[in-house]
Amino acid sequence: MIKNLGRFKQWTGEKFGGAKVTLQTEDFQKLEQETEHRREGYENIVSACDILYRYLLKKKPSPEDNKNKLMPYEALGTCLYHYGTVFPEDSALGIALIHLGQTETRIAALQEVLANEVKNKYMSVLESGLQEYKDYDSLRKKLELKRLDYDSKLNRLSKAKKEKPELEQEMQGAKIKYEDTEHDLIQKMAYLQEFENEHRDALLRLLEAQCDYHSQAKELLESIKQDWGRGSSSDPTEVMGKVMMARNDSPICTSSSIQESKLEKYRKASFDFNGQNDDEISFKTGDLITVIDEIDRGWWVGEANGKRGIFPVNYTEEYDDAHRRRDSVSTNHSNSSSESAMKPRRTSSIRQRPPPPPPSLSSPHINNNNNNNTNNNTNHNSQASLKRVSSIHYPTPTSTSSQPLPMPTPMTQTISAPDVISRHHSMPPPPPPPATNVTRQRSTAIRPPPPPPPVRSNTITNRVAFE
Repeated sequence: MIKNLGRFKQWTGEKFGGAKVTLQTEDFQKLEQETEHRREGYENIVSACDILYRYLLKKKPSPEDNKNKLMPYEALGTCLYHYGTVFPEDSALGIALIHLGQTETRIAALQEVLANEVKNKYMSVLESGLQEYKDYDSLRKKLELKRLDYDSKLNRLSKAKKEKPELEQEMQGAKIKYEDTEHDLIQKMAYLQEFENEHRDALLRLLEAQCDYHSQAKELLESIKQDWGRGSSSDPTEVMGKVMMARNDSPICTSSSIQESKLEKYRKASFDFNGQNDDEISFKTGDLITVIDEIDRGWWVGEANGKRGIFPVNYTEEYDDAHRRRDSVSTNHSNSSSESAMKPRRTSSIRQRPPPPPPSLSSPHINNNNNNNTNNNTNHNSQASLKRVSSIHYPTPTSTSSQPLPMPTPMTQTISAPDVISRHHSMPPPPPPPATNVTRQRSTAIRPPPPPPPVRSNTITNRVAFE
């Protein structure tokens, strides 16, 4: 208690009075300032390394499972891998996702190794150095107390009127303790300077650990980059082709099953169409097309004549199921009657001689009615040609009798050949056939559908039908 009181008096005397103070040497003061300045920067490094270590091992809840916490790279790799398993085995995207996901997971493992290296090889050294700085700070405080004790006893001895051996002994003891503490502090500051070499070696190990981490991560990423692009890409046209092949391989529905289905959609062909590719179906005017899928505005997937494929929509028109059923019933009835009525006619046509070719337009014997063989042949040829050009109207059969129907009198018997020839010239020429020499390397599903052929004028059609 008396010792502490003497220290307090010495401290107040130094602060508010002119008490004598024992000062250290300039070298000591300089060394102490350098050590104190380095201690502040060293403590900042320790705090930064602790933040780095926590960052490297930081785990967050996984997007796939909130209860499971993973490292950021590990969570990313797991999600990539699981998403890649959704695609087919030969998918380029699926392969890339799986490989990159595995790589990200390995990088997360390398990051964990780096965190352990930082902890064991660098932060352990920093912690030992930080403990040395704490000891240094304790020695500084101890030296300050020893100095105050020594100065207080020295002042008491100097103020004593008589010589007191006990004061002299106390002063000498305080001086020895002060000098010993000062020596220890100097040794500690010298050790802290020597510790810089150990700190540098630890920094080298930290650098090597980071180099190993980044080099291994780079090797993993480079190996992924070299194998990038393997697998088949999901081209929409190829997927379309596979779907069409799968549908062609499946058993074709019969007409009864199609009639029973209420969800079937039909289109009626308005024009003839010849498919240019294997995935296109061909049809004639009046054919019914069963719509399977509407893949595009211009091209649909359908079935006609026992084949499935794509067809241009603008070559067809809407056709409801009820109308289709009525047509099928009437068609079956008319077909049965026509077959029974046409059997004798087919037999007679086989016995007849084929008609001669039509006469030339420049023949002068078309309108002459003499009795020679040449004129008879010419008239016969003209009538045969007129019969082929003009339309013959047959009555609709009402029974399935086996007797042949009477042949109606052709309307062209009262029409002269020049009228038919002029009428033939007034009709519009047929549309040019589609170009078949154009080759395409991609599916028609991505090209615009061909325009429909021109429609024959209504006035000409009505005139021919009327005549």
